[in-house]
Amino acid sequence: AASDIVVAAVKPYMIEKVFAPLKDALADKVVLSVAWTWDSVKWEQVLPGVAHISTVPNTPVSVGEGVIACEKSSTLNGEQRAVVLDLLGKLGTVVELDTSCCLWVAPWVVAPRHLSPWRLSLGRRGRQARYPARRCLSHCEPDGAGHGKAAACDWSASCGDEDAVCSPGGATIKGVVALEDAGMRSALVKAIDATLQ
Repeated sequence: AASDIVVAAVKPYMIEKVFAPLKDALADKVVLSVAWTWDSVKWEQVLPGVAHISTVPNTPVSVGEGVIACEKSSTLNGEQRAVVLDLLGKLGTVVELDTSCCLWVAPWVVAPRHLSPWRLSLGRRGRQARYPARRCLSHCEPDGAGHGKAAACDWSASCGDEDAVCSPGGATIKGVVALEDAGMRSALVKAIDATLQ
């Protein structure tokens, strides 16, 4: 009740159940969604007349180095949008995209979760070469400074957070499984081994 901006940070399948009953309470607020696949059209069906905007951030927002895909289409007025974009800008780089692009690009905003096997392989090979795994990640980070910084701050965030970011049956775990099925981890271990010979 005391908030001007309410962050919708529940799993996508829970949104309708959680937010539909709150429609009246949210009438004079901004709903900032971080649920992938929930675009402006879907939000309008659940919260008609409520100001809402859809975004997809990645985990380095925790260290102020994130990338936030932000749907251009929203029901925010100009002043509300300026406030929200300024707020998001404190967490990293905001990329405004058309809806179709936002849905396509968003998985790659969070793609470092797909790359966790790469990071784990690199960390393992680093230890074999008597080089600290954390240092490997901070020097050889493939997906931007933000993930390197986050990994340096929290090793578990780099390689042990599958449960935290992969919803059961969700898009991220499907991507991880597809990479595993294609032999990504084995190929990466062989590539790292080859460079050490």
